[in-house]
Amino acid sequence: MKGLLSLVFFISLSAAAYPTKPDLNFTFPSFCTDRNPDFREFRYVNKVAICSRSVSTELKSKIYDDYKIPLAERVNYTIDHLIPLSLGGSNGRENLWPQHKSINTAEVERRVYEDLSRGRISYQEALNTILNLKLKTKDRR
Repeated sequence: MKGLLSLVFFISLSAAAYPTKPDLNFTFPSFCTDRNPDFREFRYVNKVAICSRSVSTELKSKIYDDYKIPLAERVNYTIDHLIPLSLGGSNGRENLWPQHKSINTAEVERRVYEDLSRGRISYQEALNTILNLKLKTKDRR
């Protein structure tokens, strides 16, 4: 029984240790420009530079290392863009963070992109919505 309780305690500690928001010591907004090698096009009324997805395995490993995500735990994460590519985010290390798979921002990002594309919200409103979503989440570390 004691062994089982220890295992449950260990599992609950490890489950609570993942980051639920970007650490601003490593991750902060970074934007695509037409000088980026992965630049694709300009979008929206504001002429926002859009880059294609291009994040190497080596860069992903460095990000996991920055956030101290153990190798065995990395399958539970995905590398996420703080500023999504659809809103002009870059593929630079500073715009990327390991998002736990239990945190799903994809639906909100899709709706924000659709609202921006259809002119229902401004570019600044879109950025504010995404940053509030990703940075206001309470960290479980």
